[in-house]
Amino acid sequence: MAETKFWCEVPSGSWGITLNPGDGIALNHNYLFTRVITSIVLLDNSSPNPSIVTLSWQPDPDSVNTQSVVIARLLPDGAESCFLNFPLAKTSSQYKCSVTGQNRVYIHGYSLVDQERTYRSNPKRGLDDNQGDEREARRSKV
Repeated sequence: MAETKFWCEVPSGSWGITLNPGDGIALNHNYLFTRVITSIVLLDNSSPNPSIVTLSWQPDPDSVNTQSVVIARLLPDGAESCFLNFPLAKTSSQYKCSVTGQNRVYIHGYSLVDQERTYRSNPKRGLDDNQGDEREARRSKV
């Protein structure tokens, strides 16, 4: 499993980063899918209204995956966090963030690539073909 990390402090407005397959991630036909797990921490909330944090992945020009989270209050330590999951295409993806009000958020996260595991099954034994072949070879020697 490969991992790419990113972080940024975001003022009110928007910010973007492009994640490429080469950014610590090897993408090829051996990989089944990727996902991005992002943590958002609200550093301060100057507005009495809840803050709405919107994160978007744009895997390609025709596709945008957007999720919004409302952060209503600060925690006693001055920060509130939430977690979002995003699928990530096997090409460069644009990451965007915006937050309402005069707020700042600290964003960090990581992108995981789960390797696809392919098992060759032996229908007679329910084993991997190689294991079945080894056992068959042992039997024939006896």
